[in-house]
Amino acid sequence: MSHSRRLTVILLFLLALSLVPIQAAAQERYTYTYMAGLSVGLGGTADAESDPGFDNFDWQATFGMDLEKNLRFGARLGQMNLDTDGGSGNDLTYLTLVGEYLTPGPHYQSGLYLGVGYYDFAAGSFFPGDDSLGLTLGVTAGFKMTDRFVLLLDLAGHYADLEYAQFFANANIGVAYRF
Repeated sequence: MSHSRRLTVILLFLLALSLVPIQAAAQERYTYTYMAGLSVGLGGTADAESDPGFDNFDWQATFGMDLEKNLRFGARLGQMNLDTDGGSGNDLTYLTLVGEYLTPGPHYQSGLYLGVGYYDFAAGSFFPGDDSLGLTLGVTAGFKMTDRFVLLLDLAGHYADLEYAQFFANANIGVAYRF
């Protein structure tokens, strides 16, 4: 075997040895990387001209992708009914993209998230109405029910520069599936 070929084999062997800790760290990760969930709750705003309160029905679909052991990218699509007269049509629809910092426990996982979103307030119309980009800040918790199912709790505040109102909040409870 020539000297350069021997040196190449030694370098490849050392490179392979240096990757062993990376492989061991990757095996420590839990096996579920994605999460999809659906939740319902209450929400509202206090800065609207006709105060709808915070007892308005809302729903939220959640998707998450674990990036690291304690970091997750998440997306939330939701709708909050903000009618003051009990009718239908005054809905705030939102889509947020968030970064979540998670703290795992033995049977639960809690976290904080911050993100940006698109908010649309449609007053009695199917078509988009008053819309804006905005920010969201929230806390979340997941309690392990089975290996794959998690009970979700979510509390969020939203800011969007809409004519109707600027500050919104919602609290949701639901179920998520990890895969």
